[in-house]
Amino acid sequence: MENSADALLYWSNYLKGYTAISGIPFESRQPSPAGQEVTVETIQLPTETTEGLLAICDRNGISLTTFIQCAWGFLLARYNNTEDVVFGICEPQHEVMPLRVQFSPTETVSGFLKRLQQEALQRRHLHLADIQSQSILGNDLFNHVVTFDQPPHTAYRFQLIVSTTDANIVIRFDQQAYIHDLVRNIAVHLSVVIRQFIENEHLPLDNISYISDSERQKVLYSFNDTAADYPREQTITALFEEQVRKTPGNAAIVKEDRVITYEALNNISNQLAFYLSSKCGVMAGDTVAVKLERSEFLIIALLGILKADAIYLPMDKDIQEKRMEYIREDSQYKYVIDAASIEDFMQHRQCCPEENNPRRRNADDIAYIIYTSGTTGQPKGTLIRHYSLVNRLCWMQKQYRLTDQDNILQKTTCTFDVSVWELLWWSIAGAKVTLLKDGDEKDPEQIIHYIERYAITVLHFVPSMLSRFLDFAEGEPRLKHKLESLKRVYASGEALTAKLNLRFHRLLTGARLVNLYGPTEATIDVTCFECAPGLDVVPIGKPIDNTRTYILDSRLQAVPVGVEGNLFLAGAGLAAGYLNKPDLTAQRFIQDPFHPGERMYHTGDTAKWMPDGNIEYTGRNDDQIKLRGFRIEPGEISYHLERISGISAAHVLKTDEKLVAFLLSSTPQQGQLDAGQESSIRSALEKCVPDYMVPHRFLLVKEIPLSSSGKADKKQLISLYEASRAHVAAAKPAAATLSAKARDMAGIWAEVLNIPIDTIDPGKSFIEYGGDSLSMLRVVAICKKKGYPVTIKDFLRKPYLHILEDIGQSKTQEKSRIEDQPAGEQKNTFMLSPIQQFFFDHNKQELNFIMHASYYLHPLFNTDSIGQSIAALTANHDSFSLRFKKEKGMWVQYYAQGGTDHLLENCGPQDDTADLASSVNRALEIINIEKGPLLYARIFYEHARPVLFLACHHLVMDAVSWKIFIGELEVNYFNNHMPEITTRHKEADYANL
Repeated sequence: MENSADALLYWSNYLKGYTAISGIPFESRQPSPAGQEVTVETIQLPTETTEGLLAICDRNGISLTTFIQCAWGFLLARYNNTEDVVFGICEPQHEVMPLRVQFSPTETVSGFLKRLQQEALQRRHLHLADIQSQSILGNDLFNHVVTFDQPPHTAYRFQLIVSTTDANIVIRFDQQAYIHDLVRNIAVHLSVVIRQFIENEHLPLDNISYISDSERQKVLYSFNDTAADYPREQTITALFEEQVRKTPGNAAIVKEDRVITYEALNNISNQLAFYLSSKCGVMAGDTVAVKLERSEFLIIALLGILKADAIYLPMDKDIQEKRMEYIREDSQYKYVIDAASIEDFMQHRQCCPEENNPRRRNADDIAYIIYTSGTTGQPKGTLIRHYSLVNRLCWMQKQYRLTDQDNILQKTTCTFDVSVWELLWWSIAGAKVTLLKDGDEKDPEQIIHYIERYAITVLHFVPSMLSRFLDFAEGEPRLKHKLESLKRVYASGEALTAKLNLRFHRLLTGARLVNLYGPTEATIDVTCFECAPGLDVVPIGKPIDNTRTYILDSRLQAVPVGVEGNLFLAGAGLAAGYLNKPDLTAQRFIQDPFHPGERMYHTGDTAKWMPDGNIEYTGRNDDQIKLRGFRIEPGEISYHLERISGISAAHVLKTDEKLVAFLLSSTPQQGQLDAGQESSIRSALEKCVPDYMVPHRFLLVKEIPLSSSGKADKKQLISLYEASRAHVAAAKPAAATLSAKARDMAGIWAEVLNIPIDTIDPGKSFIEYGGDSLSMLRVVAICKKKGYPVTIKDFLRKPYLHILEDIGQSKTQEKSRIEDQPAGEQKNTFMLSPIQQFFFDHNKQELNFIMHASYYLHPLFNTDSIGQSIAALTANHDSFSLRFKKEKGMWVQYYAQGGTDHLLENCGPQDDTADLASSVNRALEIINIEKGPLLYARIFYEHARPVLFLACHHLVMDAVSWKIFIGELEVNYFNNHMPEITTRHKEADYANL
């Protein structure tokens, strides 16, 4: 045994750069007990194979031991989709030691065998523990051994036992740890490799296969035998019109107390199609964007656009201006259907014919464009054809037939492609759709209310939202009977866990849960699996009609059952490609080698076949993230972060189901950002990307650590994040000073956000700690279990500890620790919040702390009503009467008695000096933190269209409360009603800053 420094150096160099365990892919999911249940599989090589094996060894001057090591190393590499593996070997008179097998695709079989024989001669012998100490994997360097002419090693649950005298090979394994049926396949695969090596001695290793012809036939063709008839030449509007003829009087759309029949829906969508063509100049093949809240007009717009032979492009009604500018430039859409254009259409509707128009487009034309996150920093538009959509909807109707008694709840945002089947499936089946009120899709209580009131039978959840829904429903047993109408619940957008599946079936015993999978590039969904309780894993299922799913290795060769590979898709659902991105289209949509002349799409997902033809999703092979059902390219977020002043580089990761941004500052800094810095970065990013793409945490780092491959080192970044959290935990700010009830609330936050309770500062909002709408739902569910009457709307309005404490105290009739005073009568000064203090400490420019937004008004708007609505809001919320002054050299805040809380100016249509820029400048002149007002409003005209400009100082309103304010203004303007608030709490108002 060589215990020398030279031997240690040899093994250190030998194992350098090896960082991943090369495992056997057929492990059982059941936890293995301490003992073993050993069984064996014997590989019976035919006589001619044994003779050929001995002959090739003789010709190349190698031992049988080396040949088997090469064959096993090659097979193990194929199983792990790599060209570098390590496993244990044990030869006569030697201890177990690691063998590293590396090769290149162009190396010949003969060259491979000879090279490994030479490497064996250089091997240095050491105790295994000493060798393992030279690897970063340590004791995990390998988990199985190949022994030659040795008795079994009972320490290993998987062994290959080889007899060099007769080339007999036995697989000895613990069938509690490995799946017996799949281990049998190893015997077949190794036999194939041995035979291929013998028969193809001078061919490159890239030409060597390990999968048998019968298994290749099964995974490529038998599992993909999905051909089915469907109306290939029809468009979705033609199918809808056919359904209208069958069931003209059936209810089609339900929106609160309004019902639209099939005939009425067809008529008004025909009128909109005519309006778009005749008045708006929309021609066949033009793109029309839709920017509407969830209402009957969203469906009317979709059908009207398609009936006008145009292309539907959904946009979020609150889309960021920069994102909208990019989409406008990229898509060159001809027209935008928004609230104002709907009002104009309704005024001209009577002049538009109700009859169906003759179609000028065919099934091969584009039906819709969905924009998703892009790696280049900008979103990318995916083009979906009519026949792809028809195939997808017809499959769903065949598989899960709707009748006129069914009612789908439409609750998915229109920019997420799941919304397409929610908006259209019912329309070809005589069923109906009920539209959830905008914003209520995040409120389980409202969803349950709709299910009961409208007898909903079908709905969809992203798994993370389904979990929050079940949290709420499980905490309210009395609500269970309200869910009895449900027949089917579809889940997609994220991995559906076995635990969530079990929870679903425990609560909803009368409903079926269906797991769907599919990217936007393949028309919503491509596989499905009907779940049953008690599953160890929830597969994504089998391919739907006219769809093929391939699981391939890096060489685009099929992998066998149980082996992980890259997931590719082909068939009728494949998108036409990406709009204006030919290079990206060519990169992701490649030639299908198994169906010449057709294409397949590289999903970036990894998966493996199960023995019954179902597919198990295993993860991603790139940086793409799935969060709350949305596809997110971290590169797009980094792109926009790096364009913010002071940030030289950025990298975004997902950890604990949250996004974390690691920022490299242009000035040397590291650690936590202060409240003002984080708020500034967050605000800048919110102007460029949707809210679900805004990271929950921002962390300054000295450098972005890189791996040996030159990419960002995720493990090191996560370690930095964990260290940062530990540092914050050690600081223990203000949680110790909380009352018992507030600390109870802090405990709920800590549980939901997975943060130490002592790190929670009562001056910070739930959002500042990384909370989002889904985690808010968990807080509300736990609060209800504890007896606090908290609603999601309460929490969205003021997501702070003390406001929750006050609600809890009101519930239990305890004495408030905050002295209540009538609204408008607070006089004493009180401390600043951290963000306010940052403003004064850093003497920030006023412009950076002015929030403003502009909104088009209806041409017949009422100036007095707008003024009254703003006045009602400012009178009803004391934060607008806040003023700031210096006392003893320190800035404090107080509530002013009387004075002006806001100012509204109305510039006439003739005032051509009034525009957005001048309005911002005017706001900077008017808004005064010492004297008031803190809110400025202005009406000006842009190309004869009236615009409402609103500006408010950031000292009294953050991004969350700004959105709430705008929503309340809209409600108050239309309803002329504002719920009175009779009590004010200084701490509560302070918490809203």
